[in-house]
Amino acid sequence: MDGRPNLDRLNAFLIHPTKAILVADAILSAIKDYDGDGYLEFGGRDLTEIYTHPDSMCYVPTAYYELRKGKIHPDGALTRTEDIKINGLYLPPNKQLDRNGFCCKIIPIPGKKHKTAFQTQ
Repeated sequence: MDGRPNLDRLNAFLIHPTKAILVADAILSAIKDYDGDGYLEFGGRDLTEIYTHPDSMCYVPTAYYELRKGKIHPDGALTRTEDIKINGLYLPPNKQLDRNGFCCKIIPIPGKKHKTAFQTQ
């Protein structure tokens, strides 16, 4: 799917004879074993606007899915690990939006390592 102006998306459907059910709406990525658990994964994070204050940043949530036994499942462990790597912390889906319900919550930059990574995105 063309995700302009953001990144392209991958939509995965479960197909039945009478209907198709959307099971994953993820960032288009290579399908590979990202975390070494023996299962193929796909997903990632979208682009967000750069926050204007150098002491804070927009929380950039990730979403990864795993192919296991012919089915697609959310990969919570990989999602949590990547969120911590990128943002310095993990916020569950119900805590990622700002008070107006928009993406994404503004958080303090957790450390110099993440500040540098944020500025180069």
